[in-house]
Amino acid sequence: EPVIEPAESIAMRRYIRWLLRESREMMEKL
Repeated sequence: EPVIEPAESIAMRRYIRWLLRESREMMEKL
């Protein structure tokens, strides 16, 4: 099993949150 380091998981979580917000804004524009 690959071990994910804390900094990496925090960055991933931040990216996912950004992605969700971006997609929500795109849906509202459509």
